[in-house]
Amino acid sequence: MSDHSKKYSEVNSISNSKTYHCPRCGTESIMEYDDSFDCPVCRLEFSKASCDRHEDDDSAILSYEELDGVFKSLGVDPKHPEKHKKYFEDWEEDF
Repeated sequence: MSDHSKKYSEVNSISNSKTYHCPRCGTESIMEYDDSFDCPVCRLEFSKASCDRHEDDDSAILSYEELDGVFKSLGVDPKHPEKHKKYFEDWEEDF
């Protein structure tokens, strides 16, 4: 592969990548990770999978912090990560 083709391929793959925004404030200035991203404005972290699943309805997307609040109100103790993780996985599957 020539240098020119390689550069085009790299730019093309970058331009085809999915972009995310904060479902709360709408900013696109986010800190992106492999499976999630942080909004520095709202100071919330969101799951990319949840955003992909509800891309047409930002109000259906809950941040990890909001999910923690839901779990705590249901009596799920965050000190038991295996139970907490199970609830989160079930929640993600349902919504």
